[in-house]
Amino acid sequence: GSGPAVRPVLGAPATSHDHDHGPPGGLALVVATSGSSGAPKQTMLTADALTASADATHEVLGGPGRWLLALPVDHIAGVQVLIRSLRAGTTPVALDVE
Repeated sequence: GSGPAVRPVLGAPATSHDHDHGPPGGLALVVATSGSSGAPKQTMLTADALTASADATHEVLGGPGRWLLALPVDHIAGVQVLIRSLRAGTTPVALDVE
């Protein structure tokens, strides 16, 4: 789309780096990392990177299918279920955890 990048983690602190150089072209999503090398950091992802990942997954699995959303959408794995579903033209099945 042509709108601003989305930060799926509400209330996530912005770092000074987020504003130092401005967003790269095509920025679509800002998501926190798991912090495996220290404190979590914000990662900027482009629409091209998100769709390339979804398309590569579909290619490895032999085509698009229907996806189960069993992870929170403020994690990259949950976001990618949504992206893969959009690319496949399907609606993901959301796991009811309640």
